[in-house]
Amino acid sequence: MGLGLTTPFTAGADVVTAVAFAAMGTVAVVTAVRRRRAGDPGRRPRVGRAWIAWAGLFVALEVATYIGGLGGGRHAFPTFSSLLDAATAHTGAKVLVALAWLGLGWGLFGP
Repeated sequence: MGLGLTTPFTAGADVVTAVAFAAMGTVAVVTAVRRRRAGDPGRRPRVGRAWIAWAGLFVALEVATYIGGLGGGRHAFPTFSSLLDAATAHTGAKVLVALAWLGLGWGLFGP
């Protein structure tokens, strides 16, 4: 589980994060294609729009704070991941949080 063993804003963390996003994106696309071929549009709950709105707000905040801290002002503009890293200084806690995060994503968007 390399995700919990990386330091934020390093090349290693970027690579591990990109691999995780690519894996989840692949699973999402394959699942959507299989459902479409089977004639099943999948579950589309009404609360989906609320989740999309919250996710969009979260991403916008992350991008804004990341861009704000690019000039070395990381402490003035902490991202969620840097705040979480401070809270999970112990490697075991970081691994548990990373697994919980992936589990939440799988529960919300998995097949």
